[in-house]
Amino acid sequence: LVRCGVWGTFPGTPFEPLYTSLVVKIKDSMCWVQEKFRGTVVATQTTQNAANCRNLCRGSKTCSHYKHDANKDDQGPCKMYRVDTEGGTPVTATAKVTDCSDM
Repeated sequence: LVRCGVWGTFPGTPFEPLYTSLVVKIKDSMCWVQEKFRGTVVATQTTQNAANCRNLCRGSKTCSHYKHDANKDDQGPCKMYRVDTEGGTPVTATAKVTDCSDM
């Protein structure tokens, strides 16, 4: 949630300034769920944390799942996967689900 206020002034008129609060609720149209599947790694990149890894997958057309293997500093390899039911290896990773928002 983002909360802020809006003022309205009316210079040169007898009207008093107006104030109202404004609350903006930001929703995402993409959901993320843990899933076991057979997949193939399509890209690997070191990221600072799981959120950065998720954002890489979000922007990728070929990433259907991601897995961030963090070390003690939360930095580590970000593996992006695609589903491969025939030649893939079993993996548990986070799946990208598009258009899932309750808007």
